[in-house]
Amino acid sequence: MNGWINPGLNGPFSGSSAALAFEKYRREGDFVRLAPSDAFVFLDERPDSINDGWFRVETSGYSPLNLADLTITDLPAVYHNDATSFTFADGHSEFHRWRGLQKLALKMAGGKRQAIPAPNDQDVQWLMEHATKPTAAN
Repeated sequence: MNGWINPGLNGPFSGSSAALAFEKYRREGDFVRLAPSDAFVFLDERPDSINDGWFRVETSGYSPLNLADLTITDLPAVYHNDATSFTFADGHSEFHRWRGLQKLALKMAGGKRQAIPAPNDQDVQWLMEHATKPTAAN
């Protein structure tokens, strides 16, 4: 599940990411800058990327927009002809075809997964733009 959708009040998401100036979606009225038809809720995560119950979408490089700073931590599963199926907050589903995301390899350091630099990656940018938006003040 998209980590920006119904983030908990405690736990790893709220510990760091929830403090960031990005929209968090707990109810329909929370969709201000990102429309429910553009916000993914569920997706298949790559099996070797699964580490918890939510899909982390990094926001480094997003606001202010600096595509050279893009990173990715959790990776979507690529099962369907280089695509992943997503369900969105308005109830529709769709496949998104990746340009090169399926070639990314997980990086580990000290037994923990590390963010993967993905400068100027259009796939990572698509994930960010469909997971959350910077708050109006950001």
